Amino acid sequence: MLKRLKNSWIELCVLLGGYGLMGWLIAANGASTRVWFMLEAMTLYLAWSGTGAIAIAIVVATSIAWIETIAIACPEGMWWIGIPLTGAQVWAAALALSWFLAIALIYRLAFTSRNLNDTGLSKSQTFWLLVLVANVGLRIGQLTDQ
Repeated sequence: MLKRLKNSWIELCVLLGGYGLMGWLIAANGASTRVWFMLEAMTLYLAWSGTGAIAIAIVVATSIAWIETIAIACPEGMWWIGIPLTGAQVWAAALALSWFLAIALIYRLAFTSRNLNDTGLSKSQTFWLLVLVANVGLRIGQLTDQ
């Protein structure tokens, strides 16, 4: 099985890093349990359905962004980019970045699912592998915020 996955390791590492970044962003913004649940549901659905679930996943990602917009207060600044910004600019930039990351992860997860299925893995094996990678990434990201 490992020989068949040889070319997929890069995709899985990109997913792990992307979900780690998403976990950090969501934890840093103090997201509610509802947001974590929606993200998990979207991940499970995408891992199972692959590219056929892209449209619904984008709707969920947009919903999460709207929930963040309503619920999150403006942060003080983005010191790490070295540009003086107002709180509202930082807030808007953070929301835009998290939305773009979510869309990129949706496509990456969907196409990695399809590519793993093409390696000969069963749908169930592909599903559990992707769920494991995504959840480990989210948890790592959440822990780095603490």
